[in-house]
Amino acid sequence: MQLLKVLFFSLVIIYFFQISQAQNTTKYEGTLTTNFSTAGEEKYDFYTDENSGRKIKQGYYRYTLKLNRGFSKLYKTINGNYEKNLKTGAWSYKITLRDYQEKGKKTYTTATLNLTARYEKGLPNGKWVCSGNFKERNIESQQDGRIKWSDYLNVTDEKIILNFDNGILKDTLECQVPGMHVFGILNEKGFFSGKWSYTLSNKIEVQEFKNGLMYKNEYLNRADSMVLKSNDNAAYLLPKLEEIEKLKNTNPDNLMDINFTTDTTSLLSSSENMITKAIQDNIFDNPYFLFRYIEGDDYKINQLKGGCQQKIVNQVSRKQQESIDQIVDQKENFKRINQKLQNKVKGKLISDRSEELMNLMNFYERTAEKYVCMSQALCSQIEYEKSEKHCEKECRNTVSIPEGLPTFSSREEALDFFVNDLNEKSKMMETYYQQISGLVD
Repeated sequence: MQLLKVLFFSLVIIYFFQISQAQNTTKYEGTLTTNFSTAGEEKYDFYTDENSGRKIKQGYYRYTLKLNRGFSKLYKTINGNYEKNLKTGAWSYKITLRDYQEKGKKTYTTATLNLTARYEKGLPNGKWVCSGNFKERNIESQQDGRIKWSDYLNVTDEKIILNFDNGILKDTLECQVPGMHVFGILNEKGFFSGKWSYTLSNKIEVQEFKNGLMYKNEYLNRADSMVLKSNDNAAYLLPKLEEIEKLKNTNPDNLMDINFTTDTTSLLSSSENMITKAIQDNIFDNPYFLFRYIEGDDYKINQLKGGCQQKIVNQVSRKQQESIDQIVDQKENFKRINQKLQNKVKGKLISDRSEELMNLMNFYERTAEKYVCMSQALCSQIEYEKSEKHCEKECRNTVSIPEGLPTFSSREEALDFFVNDLNEKSKMMETYYQQISGLVD
């Protein structure tokens, strides 16, 4: 009984606290100047922050715009709620155009455009649905106040469905805009998963993903769905992805011991991606939705997460990098020794033997430069065979080795040879330096 009394009085205190908070808000009704020539009307509740003096929106918000210019009409309604100046819950955007001439266009647009966006403390949270129907026409003639219209042209239906979890794009995604219809699924971490279909103007592309990694894609003829081209890299890519994920879960420190890794990109941070462009143009940068003017979004579009894809890319392993560093250090060491020797013999007569040794030392320095080029090129690709071809191209202008180089079966074998050969040449460099110094002193 005592517990019930305590609970009752606690609820009463909370209730009256909420009432007192509500009583502290003030209603605002006024105009909001935007990118449209006519200002809209907005209504909302707010309170003034005691510390900063800022106006904080709290509770219901409504924006309306009614623009009537003869036959041209534009109606806009935006409804939602604020919590401490951040959008919360469902926001509704409804726009109607009737023969409205948009800026920069010669045609007149009739359209209905709707957006339902759900928020949690200013972050997208839940399903976002944007849909619209658009059609355009021209004035063919106008006489005595009577207008003769052309038939409607450019009739389009558009739809974008996004699902967010506190700012992370995940679950199903659908994007239907002129020339493109995309449908796919994002896993619980926001990575592309399963089959994604891209229906374009003249073809269909089907991509298959595992945890953001595309391992297969097919191009189909849109008319009869015949396969035009197919790329299946599952046997090559998936074992590498599994190895990376296994190391991440068991021995993350060992990730640097393999010569490949993953490069992750987010859909919403890549403005060149056609899906990203459609989302930005039709939702976040759409002038009718006034995201730039109505505050309460606690993010920027490129800060939203999810919608991620991965690629398997080359990585210089820890051991390979150690070898490359040794080769580079030896090259710099040879350069210092030769420079030091040049300063020592400057202005002095040297013997033919000394000149012969100095030429040999310069050749060692150029050999070290060649090894630096080769070691970096051989570690530039995941597949060793591709690295060899890249090495031939990149290092073709380096010094020729008269006796030639052995054939290497792996990059590790090549790196070991370069390191050992330069270590031997380093000893010879020191010996030659001492010999020449003794002859000129």
